[in-house]
Amino acid sequence: RLEKLFGEQRASKGLDDDETLQTFFKLFDMWIQLYRLNKCAEVLEEVVPICRRRGGQLHIQGVQALAFTVWKQSKFKQALELFHEIEDLVGSSSALCENMGHTYSSMGDYEEAGKYFRRSLTCLDHEEKLGKKSGDRAGVLLGLGLIEDRQGNFERALVAVRESQRLFRERAAGKPASLVAKAGMSIAKILLKLAAMEADPAKRAAMEEEAVEREEENVALFEVTCGHDSPLTASALKGLGEALSRRKRLPEAAAALAKSYLFEASKDAFDLLAVMEVHNLLFGV
Repeated sequence: RLEKLFGEQRASKGLDDDETLQTFFKLFDMWIQLYRLNKCAEVLEEVVPICRRRGGQLHIQGVQALAFTVWKQSKFKQALELFHEIEDLVGSSSALCENMGHTYSSMGDYEEAGKYFRRSLTCLDHEEKLGKKSGDRAGVLLGLGLIEDRQGNFERALVAVRESQRLFRERAAGKPASLVAKAGMSIAKILLKLAAMEADPAKRAAMEEEAVEREEENVALFEVTCGHDSPLTASALKGLGEALSRRKRLPEAAAALAKSYLFEASKDAFDLLAVMEVHNLLFGV
């Protein structure tokens, strides 16, 4: 119905009309949720120049819509140019800096990604002092932790993702939450990396045991929130198998990896690389 109304308004009043633009942005919100990205991009090609010319909030709204669309199309360089255009218009905000951090991360520019995630945290501190609605501190910390991990700063990465998981738990208020497990997977992976570098056998064993505990929780959470045969459950089972293998609990490791292998091999979006990774781990136990 909304799409029909937009078509009628576009035909009778043109795009450079307050009512037509208002209808389009309502329609855009629906299209973007349904991943109708080509439809979004096609209309935005005409709408964004109008928004830029009109200026003000409409300029921001149009550029932001185009940025989200091209980001979802994996056109990260174009998305980044648009995010910088918004930054020039309104300055930094926690949400904008977080989006830029994720974009730089997707482009492999970890230095800039880390810079923008840290800037997002600074903006969050400032926004909270002003009494503004708080952004996603847990998500920003998880993003920063992943960047520190990729740069080999494992200790700093662990601090960030632990705090991220604490905030996700707080938000979940005792209920099962997939984001708690998502952060937990990062914690387990970093613990195993630190354990591999640890000379003290007792400390190494403690890290590996914690990795097992985290992955057991991750599997349980993903099973409840996403399903037993979810790709996320399969990934957590793989992580559990790796952690159990490091503790020489080989029968349990083999069982976890076998379940992961079954789910990876049977899922609709078949990923040969993921299947081969689990295959190699399973037959290495």
